[in-house]
Amino acid sequence: MNLKLKPREQEVILETKAEHVNEDFSHSDLVGAIYTEGDLRGSDFSGSDLRAAIFSRAIMPGVNLEGSDMQNAFLDYVVLRGANMRGVIASGANFVRSDLGDVDVTNADFTEAVIDRYQARSISHWSPYDPLCDGASGVNEFTGVDTRDSLGCDRLKRYEGFNKENDKVKVSKESGTWGGGK
Repeated sequence: MNLKLKPREQEVILETKAEHVNEDFSHSDLVGAIYTEGDLRGSDFSGSDLRAAIFSRAIMPGVNLEGSDMQNAFLDYVVLRGANMRGVIASGANFVRSDLGDVDVTNADFTEAVIDRYQARSISHWSPYDPLCDGASGVNEFTGVDTRDSLGCDRLKRYEGFNKENDKVKVSKESGTWGGGK
């Protein structure tokens, strides 16, 4: 990606419950850095090398990740609502149980990334989420991968439910082992 990075100040970056609100981490070498349960609201990680970085249970709404290399990063239970992820390479990254609502993913590459289906595409007509596929567009300039293709937007099917009549589970005396039966 030809990232122009600041020199790394420490070999191991391990921070737990740290507060870094609106801090400048832009163009940083954060390969393998670990931030657990940190408050990183509004911080700037643009142009940074975040390969294999771990953000676990971090609060990161409104962060700027534009142009970052996030390959194989691990972001579990992270709040990224409203983040700028334009042009990121997040191939192989893991976003399990992360909040990706209102995230700008223009020109991003999520090839083989693990993203909860309801975050990528609305799973039902009553879904409260603003899925990534709704605003996904463009092609990543470094990988040449189409953003919508990398998210699987056109392959994911919207869940229509199991009882289309009234969206309720039909329960009968014989429908379960919890008291039904003959």
